[in-house]
Amino acid sequence: MGKCCSKEGDLIPLAVIECKASGVGLGERVKEQLLTYADALGCDCAMMINDTDYICYYYDQKRQQYLVVEELPQYGQMLGKQYQPYEVELVPERIPFEKSHPI
Repeated sequence: MGKCCSKEGDLIPLAVIECKASGVGLGERVKEQLLTYADALGCDCAMMINDTDYICYYYDQKRQQYLVVEELPQYGQMLGKQYQPYEVELVPERIPFEKSHPI
């Protein structure tokens, strides 16, 4: 967990990173756990990661919600509250096997 100081000199965490074991999925329960920790600590940045995947979040003050971002911002960007929103691509419609492999 990265830290910075407030004007009063208090240490404030910048990010929470939830590391999961190999094979543990990054589903809604892990997301809820992660963002609960981030809210409790007042962190704007959060990340959940396992052996193959990761998902990063940044708290958008205007929208009052966490947004998925491509990666955690660099330290200086965290201090300046800068982030890059993740552009979600549309998932193509799944073609049934029977249509893709006619007999």
